[in-house]
Amino acid sequence: MAKQEEIKLQEQRAALAKQEEAKKQEEARKQEEIRKQNEAREREKQAAANAAKERQNSTSDNSGSGNVQASVDKNEQQVLVTKTGSKYHNRKCGNGTYYPATLSEAKARGLTPCSKCYGR
Repeated sequence: MAKQEEIKLQEQRAALAKQEEAKKQEEARKQEEIRKQNEAREREKQAAANAAKERQNSTSDNSGSGNVQASVDKNEQQVLVTKTGSKYHNRKCGNGTYYPATLSEAKARGLTPCSKCYGR
């Protein structure tokens, strides 16, 4: 009887060890997700700062080329992006809140084309 109890106790310990390992893996997954979200936010902030700086530079240019740059920006391809996504879209593609951006702004954020929208 003592042998059976010992085996049962070992099985319980093994089950607890598996549960602990699963908890650790889940926590690591959550931490990785948080890290990815923070990186996406940081890329977005950097892209917004770069775009603002670019706009400021183009409006403060007194050589007359600022008007040319502004007209190029207006004619640049518009795409749709989300705050935390990694892709840019040419139409609303699934759930989410989409924001307009230029193609160069999306690429500056490190976004890549959506395979559904661009068929790649």
